[in-house]
Amino acid sequence: NKIAFQADTLVYFSKDLRSIVERRSTNENWKLVTATSKDESSVIDLARVVFRDYPNHYQSNRALSSKLILDGYVEWASKGLNDPEKSTVIIEDQNSNAIAFALVTFGEEGAEIELNGVHPDFQNQGIYSSLLELLMAKLASQKVEKLFISTQVQNTRVIRAWIKAGFTLDFSLNTYHLVSRQSV
Repeated sequence: NKIAFQADTLVYFSKDLRSIVERRSTNENWKLVTATSKDESSVIDLARVVFRDYPNHYQSNRALSSKLILDGYVEWASKGLNDPEKSTVIIEDQNSNAIAFALVTFGEEGAEIELNGVHPDFQNQGIYSSLLELLMAKLASQKVEKLFISTQVQNTRVIRAWIKAGFTLDFSLNTYHLVSRQSV
């Protein structure tokens, strides 16, 4: 016997990229690079630290282990990097250390950032805004017309960054989990 409970609310945003022109970052301390399979350990390490304490709808389900949830994010980043239908970009510092990443998937309506984040040691330095700005310019130069992204409604810090970057709210979606009555 299973019951459904609302685990979270996801909010979906988008931005029209047709008016964006490609430009280089004004900050010379970091650069955007397209990741390849040789960057897998860097992407895995980033995903592990970025999503270690990330609040998400999986964590509201007591039947799911925090370690398995983190392992799921790491696997998602790794498989995405090696999927020829997707693209992973990395922000590197001046020593070529990976400090942020974004996994992008492509579809008929545009591109979607599936997974992204900044290493906690490098937050509050404008890196996430640069990641968005440089990624949008790169996608626009590839004739991608629209970029989509989503997060949990309580993730107000990243939502503010998206609004500042010109994204607009499209819709919200309640996330439900089915669990056995004994798990509740």
